[in-house]
Amino acid sequence: LRHGEIACIFERVKKHEAKITLCTINLRIFTDENFRYQLIINFQSFNTQGTITVLKPLDREVKDQYILYVTATDNIDGIPNQQRSKRTGAIFVRVTDVNDNPPVITNVGTDPKMVVENAQNNTRIEVISATDIDTGANAELEFSLLPGETNASDSWFYITTQYNSDTKNNGGYLYTRQSLLGHVGMYYITVKVQDKGTPTPLSSNRTLLIEIIESNENLNQPQFV
Repeated sequence: LRHGEIACIFERVKKHEAKITLCTINLRIFTDENFRYQLIINFQSFNTQGTITVLKPLDREVKDQYILYVTATDNIDGIPNQQRSKRTGAIFVRVTDVNDNPPVITNVGTDPKMVVENAQNNTRIEVISATDIDTGANAELEFSLLPGETNASDSWFYITTQYNSDTKNNGGYLYTRQSLLGHVGMYYITVKVQDKGTPTPLSSNRTLLIEIIESNENLNQPQFV
């Protein structure tokens, strides 16, 4: 890399393991083997080779770019009657995201979501939102219901993943699948949100309460007293 160019390095790279990054970190800014490279902050350089490595794992969610100023000095042995000169170059380091944060459902609390027992099939009950502080595919979300993780029938509800313009990300759209007549009561389902990160997607679960309430048709029917 030359002065002003950009290097990329993955966050969470261990100390002295910068070479596993996608971009070359072997910075030959100046060609003379006697040049000394001086760095500050989170990086360390080795004399003559011009290799920059991390001193500790970086966190893109805390800081996603660095500017490093590298000073190259000749005549490092102080040879008499020989002029010493130096030159400084700037290296821009961009921290590349890795999938190190699971998505988190943000709008499911303890209050139940209500639906009437005679609601038509495909009635929308709720739009479930989640956040993921990673970027790109590492933050692209998919929603599902965990079968068996409920006291309701697995055939009563379903969830789809659709883009939510309010959150600028995918949301989980929860619907009724069939008639709920005769099933008035309180139920719970387990919602799973998972990102599309590689090599291993991350996920989290939340329990959602659903209250099936009696329809007005049943409430208005005459009763014997």
